[in-house]
Amino acid sequence: MGRVRDITGPVMSEEIAKLVAKHPSAKAGRNYGLGAGIDLGDKHGNFLFNMHEPSEGLEVLRSDLRDNGLITLFRGHHMHCAPPLIITPEEIRETFKIISNSFDKLDEYIMKQP
Repeated sequence: MGRVRDITGPVMSEEIAKLVAKHPSAKAGRNYGLGAGIDLGDKHGNFLFNMHEPSEGLEVLRSDLRDNGLITLFRGHHMHCAPPLIITPEEIRETFKIISNSFDKLDEYIMKQP
């Protein structure tokens, strides 16, 4: 647990902050150790969609992540991240590169919406 608190958790925080700073579709993010979540937003800063309504935007992100080898849980406008406790800082950074590339596609999608 000390490794998560002192090494990998802070890397996760750093990567989430970079993702939120770069992508308008990443409205907010937070983590506690390796348990993390990212709120998805539209180009106006609102949540991307309602909690119980399907969204094409969500499918854009979900399918691109899946095509690149990542499976994550979505609940409404929230993307959950929970990597294994043995993950390395390098693996976290590699994973967030994939996530960022997928968010590029979501950003394109939301910018075309009214």
